[in-house]
This record gives sequence, structure tokens and C-alpha cells, in this order.
Amino acid sequence: MESSQPTKVKIALIGATGAIGKEIVRHAKKDARIEELCLVVRKRLDEWKDEDFTCKLKVIAMDNFDDLSPLRDQLQGYDAFLCTLGTRVKVGEELFKKVDYEYPLNFGRVGLQCGAQYYGLLSSTGAKASSWFLYMRTKGEVERDAAKLGYKHLAIHRPGLLMNRDNDERIGEKIFSKVPFISKIEATDMGLAMLDHAIKGSLNKAGEAKTEILSNDDLLRFSRGLKDQKL
Repeated sequence: MESSQPTKVKIALIGATGAIGKEIVRHAKKDARIEELCLVVRKRLDEWKDEDFTCKLKVIAMDNFDDLSPLRDQLQGYDAFLCTLGTRVKVGEELFKKVDYEYPLNFGRVGLQCGAQYYGLLSSTGAKASSWFLYMRTKGEVERDAAKLGYKHLAIHRPGLLMNRDNDERIGEKIFSKVPFISKIEATDMGLAMLDHAIKGSLNKAGEAKTEILSNDDLLRFSRGLKDQKL
């Protein structure tokens, strides 16, 4: 008797032009477990060439993410939704909360309407809804409210300091990267861990509903294990 478990997945990603989003796309290019990859962006990057992908690549370019409802008709049947959106507090509280709170929740709602059972959300070490600091408070609030959406499998990824990101250069991160007791992870390792977790979580549809919170240490162990498998 043949197994009814799927062998390939369809993944939708918003935030593909950011540090972690870029790494997810790079790792996804040659992953045979992916049937289709959809990137929801404001502008397509030149490095995304259809012929470089073993899976089908779909790029949906939108002027902004204020209204994500048009995605419902285009992403029906997708297994996993991933959100790696994020910006800096210095853009102002209103825009920061829109990018780091409103958009991730709205994308998650679209995923449910499309039948997805897995949602992977990029958060941060120290996320706490009761925090005095806007950044940590907003991350905690989006985690809290994402858990209320109703996904069968919600994965909240809490990396520490992101090392060797290629989307911009942050002086503070360069300084703290030298501090031994600061939790940190390479951007490419974070992307690898987040992608693989989504694929495995989507392929394994058995079991009860759950919310996973993956710490920086969890993500480091996960990515190291994946790299060891490739040796």
C-alpha cells in the first residue's frame, strides 16, 4: 500500500529580499523536496533566474503589502507560508509596526485561507510582549497573535545576532559579533534551518497542533546537523 504522505511541498515566502529571505531562496534553489516556490516581493532580484531553480519559481511583485488579499487566489494549495519580514525601529514606530506586526499576521491569515497548515515566522531572541522596548515588544506581540491564528503547526524562529548578512551592514552587529557570550548565528545557517524546518513540518502532517519556539541554540544545532548530513 502506497503512503498518502506527500513527497514534495509548495512554499510561499514573504520577505525574500531581506537577509534571511535571500538565504532561504539560495538554499531552496536545488532542494528536490520543493515542488514550487513563490516569492512575494516588491521587486524581483536579478539573481533569481528561473533556470537556476529545480523547482517551479513564481514571483509575485506588489507595490506594497498593505492589502495581501489578492494572494488568496494565487496561492491555493500551498503547504507552508514563511515570513522573514523585518525592518529597523529607526524608520518610525508606525512603519515599524506595520512591517513587523501587521504584515506578518496578514500573510499568516492568507496562508490559512489557502489551506496551509504550517507557518514559519522569523522573530528574535528576547521577544516579549510586555517589554518596555518597542522592538522586543512588537516581536512578542506578533508571536502571541500568530499563535491565535489557528495553524496546525506554527514555528517561531528566534535567532540571536545575525552574522554575515548581505543585505546591509550594521555597525552594532559587527561590534557585538566579537563578543563571545552574545548569541549569534550565520545568516546562511539561519536560512537553511528555517527552510528545512518548513519542509519537514509540511511533509509530516500527522500529530496534534503545536506551536514551536526555536531558540538560537536550537537553530544552531539544527543547521549544524543539516550541514553534517551533507559532508
